[in-house]
Amino acid sequence: MGSIDRLPAALAATDSMTGLVTRSELLTVGVTKSDIERWIGVGLFTVIGRSLYRAANAPRNHETQLHIASRLCGPQGALGMQSALLAHGFEDIRRGRVHVVTVRGARQTTHTFAVHESVDLVPRDITVVHGLTATTVERSLIDVARHVTGEALGDLVDYGIRKGLISVESLTARFLELGRRGRPGTVAMRSCLEHRTDQVGPDSTFFEKAFDRIVERYGFPTPLKQYRVAAEGKTFYLDRAWPDHGTWVECDSMLAHATARQLDADLRRQNAVLNATGLVPLRFSYGQVMDDPASVARTLAARLPRSA
Repeated sequence: MGSIDRLPAALAATDSMTGLVTRSELLTVGVTKSDIERWIGVGLFTVIGRSLYRAANAPRNHETQLHIASRLCGPQGALGMQSALLAHGFEDIRRGRVHVVTVRGARQTTHTFAVHESVDLVPRDITVVHGLTATTVERSLIDVARHVTGEALGDLVDYGIRKGLISVESLTARFLELGRRGRPGTVAMRSCLEHRTDQVGPDSTFFEKAFDRIVERYGFPTPLKQYRVAAEGKTFYLDRAWPDHGTWVECDSMLAHATARQLDADLRRQNAVLNATGLVPLRFSYGQVMDDPASVARTLAARLPRSA
């Protein structure tokens, strides 16, 4: 049996929608390495990536490009931003260049995709949808915020909520973990969320409720919430305070402290409170409260008594 006789089996092994096939898939149906090299030489197959080929008669459309990118991005990468939203079924997304997000230093593809290296991409940000490896809807929206207008971002968020792909709570939770000063898109997403949830208010965030659970679990005294302080002719409200023990806590949500101006105002407030009352501030990030409650408890224990 010659190379031409094995070609039908090779074509049958390709993905019917994208025309993609791996070397191992070809070898499994009896194709030889020499066959593969010969077919590439005559243009029946094109090398797409390492051990990945596309049949010459395969469709050449944006969906095929998404599948190619998904296959080439490696174990620490995924379709990202607009491309990921397309994979999740979002409509009215411009089908331009394919975007891939990878862990910094783990870039594998040299294809013509837009590859974005990330310092905060973690496994739970990646999922598989319709056969495509893509960032989750929450992560995709947070990443795309830097590339679209505020109105367009709002439309995308509303679409995801309307279709049941995300909730305001799930998007807010991931944003609070990822948001940091200087991260592109932080201000845009913060503004978008402020218009869609009351969970950014001073006494209603699940972030602060999680902190309250730590206080209760570890036996610390119940704090005063939104404790009123007059300082420098202004009135300030402290997230959680223990006046009798000389301390108070600030839960640092990026929704409240995202811009340089907000940071400046926050530091002035902290200094004013300290000078007027002598109350020592303790500050905790979303990541500390949600992921490392024991460290929060150790910090509180240096200032507060615990019940037996």
